[in-house]
Amino acid sequence: MTNQHPGKHRSLPTISAYGAIFIALVLLLLGGITVISLYQLDSSHKLIHRNFQTAARQELQQALQALQTEMLYSSQELASWDEARQNLSDSTYYIYWRESRALSAGVMRRTPDALALFDKSGSPLSKTATVDIPPKPPSLTPEIFAVKHDHRIMLYSLFPIWGDGAQRELLGYGSLGVDLLKAWQSGQGLNHIHQASLELDVAEGVSVSLPQLGVTSSGNQPNSTAWKNC
Repeated sequence: MTNQHPGKHRSLPTISAYGAIFIALVLLLLGGITVISLYQLDSSHKLIHRNFQTAARQELQQALQALQTEMLYSSQELASWDEARQNLSDSTYYIYWRESRALSAGVMRRTPDALALFDKSGSPLSKTATVDIPPKPPSLTPEIFAVKHDHRIMLYSLFPIWGDGAQRELLGYGSLGVDLLKAWQSGQGLNHIHQASLELDVAEGVSVSLPQLGVTSSGNQPNSTAWKNC
């Protein structure tokens, strides 16, 4: 007679249990892959957005530099024009000259949207106007600056006008104004920036320097702190 010792019966996992474990591992693996993919996708989107913003800032800087160059040439052309000098010496016909003759003579390579002459103290020759005129300059230092004016972004240049080529006698100052968006719309435009969204983050009438607009001459990264959403 054989003695049988009762032992502990070990229950082996069933096929369904193995299946459940396998499915759980597959789901865990898929979940991990999904998380990694979403992270990589989000990183890619952020990288694309950063690259697009960088390209937009560079494009804006290049467009401003091109317009700055045009305005400097036009300023030099106006400053050396005999008629501008004559008006600073005798302003009898200045209003007619400013609002008609100066804008239609074709002396400047870019016809400005605004033009004004100022005497040596910085006072305008006339405050009467039927067209836009640049505001009284914030200082008499020759420069190019922007002003938010009547929901537009105006770029102004201020420059001295001398009585002769030797620059011995200062007659006064000239100023040209260009509507930024209008100028870009009539030119090649901007590819990375929706022009209607461009807005200066300053109060109406406050002047902004070119470095604040993102124009640098040293090759450094532009710091366009004066722009909204750019």
